[in-house]
Amino acid sequence: MDVASLTDAQVFALTGWGEARNQPVEGQVAVAWVIKHRADFPRWWGGPELRSVCLRPQQFSSWNEGDPNRAKMLALAERGFVGDNVWPQIEWI
Repeated sequence: MDVASLTDAQVFALTGWGEARNQPVEGQVAVAWVIKHRADFPRWWGGPELRSVCLRPQQFSSWNEGDPNRAKMLALAERGFVGDNVWPQIEWI
């Protein structure tokens, strides 16, 4: 799956999941708040769109080329966000 084919909401949710997938939902929500905060300050963080903040190089390691979480996030999107009981978590974000 190509990142360009993902919706803004999917990129946002996958970022929360990819950065904190081994944490409880609260950890993923914390990542979501970081993204939101950065979008509010586009001069420094590349917003104002949540997608642009998430995908800005070196912002969130899960989107870096070669990061194992990137492959896991794209595979999750490829299978329609099914599996690993993850959709309730990323939908909550």
